[in-house]
Amino acid sequence: MGYSCQTKAVATEDGYIVEVDRVWQNTTATLFNEDARGNPVLLVPGMLDDSATWFLNYPSQSAGFMLADKGYDVWAMNTREAAKRCHHKEWDQSDPRYWEWSFNEIGQFDVAAAIELALTTTGASTLAILAFSQGFTSSLVLLSTKPEYNAKVEPPEYPLKRISVPVALFSAVGDRVANPVDVADLVKTLDSVVVLDYVVPIRNFRHDDFILSYKAAVVLHQVMIATLANYTTTARKVV
Repeated sequence: MGYSCQTKAVATEDGYIVEVDRVWQNTTATLFNEDARGNPVLLVPGMLDDSATWFLNYPSQSAGFMLADKGYDVWAMNTREAAKRCHHKEWDQSDPRYWEWSFNEIGQFDVAAAIELALTTTGASTLAILAFSQGFTSSLVLLSTKPEYNAKVEPPEYPLKRISVPVALFSAVGDRVANPVDVADLVKTLDSVVVLDYVVPIRNFRHDDFILSYKAAVVLHQVMIATLANYTTTARKVV
């Protein structure tokens, strides 16, 4: 029966309007009862990416479709970086003020707004986050800081030890962006909240292969979904 997609817009605290694409698999139950859809999973894209990054390969090879196939309610967000999927309440994109932000603001404002949208819309009390590249960094920012850190002239060292949710890390030896040394340092910092430190078993697996490789479904996405199943239930209870 295919998939359905619904696009919603949400305002951030600092005035950006970002779009979030909600995707689910069509079944007899989900067509007539929204509460029959599974637990929400928020997908956070990487640098220079948008929500489409999770659906670029065939359905059997794309993380977004694979999650929908397992019954999850997929929320693929865009950030203020996706020029065609975002605007500001006051500034157009030719205004330099529109671009005065970093991964810090993406985490504290964009990811936060997308989480609230998904939870408010679905009525779920919690969701899972699947993040790629810069999207993971921004998610750590949200989970470890408060908005007042924005006011500091020099960026603070993020208090990652405050993070208490289970974190699964997926890396590759051939990834020169998130290299093994940096990942090892992160594992030490996050310490006991790391429930999985998984290294893709392909030596030449590169950064973009996490999204684009035809092998990702087997060596990455299936492992991710199996891990996610340990911490979520696919179906939500109707209250």
